[in-house]
Amino acid sequence: MNLKQYNQLTLLFYFFDFYQFALFFFYSNCISLINLLLFHIFLHFILLTNQQLNIFSSIFKRNSQIGDSGVSGLGYGLGKCTNLSNLTLYLGRNQIGDKGASGLGSGLGKCAKLSNLILKLQKNQIGDKGVTDLGFGLGKCVLLSNFTLNLKCNQIGGEGTSGLGSGLGKCPNLSNFELNIKLNKIRDECISGFGSGLAECTNLSNLTLNLDQNQIKDEGASSLGLGLRNCTNLSNLTLILSENQIGASGASNLGSNLGNCTRLSTLYLGLGWNQIGDAGASGLVSSLGKNTNFSNLELFLHQNQIGDQGVSSLGYFLGKCTNLKDFKLFLRENEISDQGLSSIVSGLQKCTNLYNLTLDCWQNQIQDLQQSKVKCLKLKRLVVLQMD
Repeated sequence: MNLKQYNQLTLLFYFFDFYQFALFFFYSNCISLINLLLFHIFLHFILLTNQQLNIFSSIFKRNSQIGDSGVSGLGYGLGKCTNLSNLTLYLGRNQIGDKGASGLGSGLGKCAKLSNLILKLQKNQIGDKGVTDLGFGLGKCVLLSNFTLNLKCNQIGGEGTSGLGSGLGKCPNLSNFELNIKLNKIRDECISGFGSGLAECTNLSNLTLNLDQNQIKDEGASSLGLGLRNCTNLSNLTLILSENQIGASGASNLGSNLGNCTRLSTLYLGLGWNQIGDAGASGLVSSLGKNTNFSNLELFLHQNQIGDQGVSSLGYFLGKCTNLKDFKLFLRENEISDQGLSSIVSGLQKCTNLYNLTLDCWQNQIQDLQQSKVKCLKLKRLVVLQMD
């Protein structure tokens, strides 16, 4: 097989165990040789690539024990692929730490033509230094437009998040970005740096941020909102902040800032298992209700100490979202009675374009759910109703 004629290469490394991963290079027509010394079954596996390679996909089996040296070698090799535009790497559960992430970032920083990147590094041991260096390298990929990054279950704190944001802020063409950084150690102190970096990504139109199960409080939620309000081209946002320590002021400030994203039409906001209460629920939706462009809205507010007063305001402001077509509201395990539910439904009756409605109010203090269902069914364009 003459690899000089290939510009797309997909590799599936799906063995039982890797003992060592080493990368050597040739500087003739072929640029890299990967020699994989396997722990049990295979002795080696050889891959040749050439300088015309522009699409590379690689999937490494979980628990392959690639480690820092292996992924650094991979990064070094990728740095030689100067025409690389599309890259996919699955490296979850491979004992990668700061050194490996830094090496990978250094290599990626040399891929000046990279525009589409999927990088999955979940369940490793990457800390602040590693993710900061990774962000620094990515900041050199100025053509990057579509980026998916999974850093779930690592050891990243505030400084690493700030460093990552700083790097991303240097990617002016970034339009679609998905980041999963749940189950780390992210705190308020440095999340403002991450938000500031996002604020520089003025071409962002589709954004997914999963910050579930970290240590974010009111200040962090507010800082993140400040960054997002400057993403003026944002049209689709998924923001998951469940199981943090966000209170009323954090939720209110977040809502106020998101309300300034006037082009935002689709929003999924996950704030379950925080402590926003009535004041937080009211403050959150009072600003969201100012955005008449919402067509798809999903609010996940499980277990937040929200009572009738909070949902009464929620219903009132939702009534201003006249273009709303698809609405999902999750309010399980709060303190809502029939009166509160009635307020929500009354507000939604002003959403004359609504055709898909989900209301999940399980484990509250509601006695007569059927009465509210009857009111919802009077919505002229409603096609789908799920109510629990």
